Amino acid sequence: ADELLRTEKFQSIEEIVDDAGVELFLIGVPNPFTFQYATIMRGKQQAMMDIIEKPALVRRIIDKGTEISINQSIAFARLGVDALYIGETFGGLIGPRFFEEFCLPPLKRFVSTLKQYHILIYLHICGDSTKLLEPMANTGVDCIEPLDPLGGVVVADAKGRVGHRVALMGGVNTISLAHGTINEVVEDCKRCIREGAPGGAYILACGITGTLSGVPPDMAILTLSLEFILFYPFMQL
Repeated sequence: ADELLRTEKFQSIEEIVDDAGVELFLIGVPNPFTFQYATIMRGKQQAMMDIIEKPALVRRIIDKGTEISINQSIAFARLGVDALYIGETFGGLIGPRFFEEFCLPPLKRFVSTLKQYHILIYLHICGDSTKLLEPMANTGVDCIEPLDPLGGVVVADAKGRVGHRVALMGGVNTISLAHGTINEVVEDCKRCIREGAPGGAYILACGITGTLSGVPPDMAILTLSLEFILFYPFMQL
């Protein structure tokens, strides 16, 4: 981490932390390091074949990616960043068996190493993560997201299964947010709050932001959503 902190990139991050760290919640994003890193190094199709034909190679690639990301994240933590975002794009695609074999060990290693720096960590697995909720919670992260309804994830189901172990974030249908009426968005926010808020440890957020790309935001909808985020503990839904 010492060497990274001397680079121009992390010196720029330090300036951001110094300028905005008091007023804003700052999130650092290290390189992908689980199976997603193998797809970067080997290509998506080849990496999918490798988990069957060359599992030892996949593990070596992941180990290297994990070392890199841990080093980056220690640098983030030492600069005073508040939280770390980590993700596995292919988690739902490879399924529970391969997720637990190839992704869970490096995720646990990452979390256990970074926890000593007292930094929050949240795990993003988009798409259908329904069968991965328990393994995601088993990583030891503070929060899992995005509870993508477009992938079939139900906030109430996630709350009942792992909400006592880990904070939850997400669940709002991003198609509705991008193209729906204000009333549709409000009702969807209410649904998520009813399902996720009991007992606390729930953050209202989009199921996934990619579907918002290129869509001009309706500021009224976004403002209403923000009001729900700020005031939902006091609302009668």
